[in-house]
Amino acid sequence: MSLMVNPRQIVLHKGVLFVPDYLLGHEEIEWTEEDEPSLQRVKKIFQDKLKQGWAAFKEVVRGEERKWERIEEFDPKVGRVLLLPLTKTLAGGG
Repeated sequence: MSLMVNPRQIVLHKGVLFVPDYLLGHEEIEWTEEDEPSLQRVKKIFQDKLKQGWAAFKEVVRGEERKWERIEEFDPKVGRVLLLPLTKTLAGGG
């Protein structure tokens, strides 16, 4: 799969977590809801990043419209999530 990964963000996309690595480019962690160890690993990374001050956003697609909504909990059913480090408070909460 070819997915552009910004070194300052983490992407969850259809069962793969793309984690930036400044030496290797990025690490891909595959997971499924049925594989409890892989699911728990991804949940832990998600929760750890939120505790470090990152923000998470899920992609919402309605017809031709795409937008991002801020989330606070990991949902394995969401197709695409971005985790971004925040240096400033988001205007309007997201």
